[in-house]
Amino acid sequence: MYKCSICKAELEAYTSAFEDDPWIDGRKHKDICHCCMCVPKMYHYDEEKGVLTTYDEMYYKRLCTVEEIMEDGFEKAEATRSLRAVKALIRKRKK
Repeated sequence: MYKCSICKAELEAYTSAFEDDPWIDGRKHKDICHCCMCVPKMYHYDEEKGVLTTYDEMYYKRLCTVEEIMEDGFEKAEATRSLRAVKALIRKRKK
């Protein structure tokens, strides 16, 4: 069984999109779970104006909240684990 290289959760499905290109922490990762992939915020929807803004690049200060990750279909425990793991990875990278 494979494990996510970010949060260490067992993987049923994963993405290898960042095997060749760096992820939000600047490193390459072989296996990332879909929940961790949802942590970097890649869009913002302004409900008042009805405007969707998309971002081309990940930015370490622009992360989804647990609630936003849950909107993508994940359980609270999964969302919390992934968000904490990504934040820890970013803190480690900055040192």
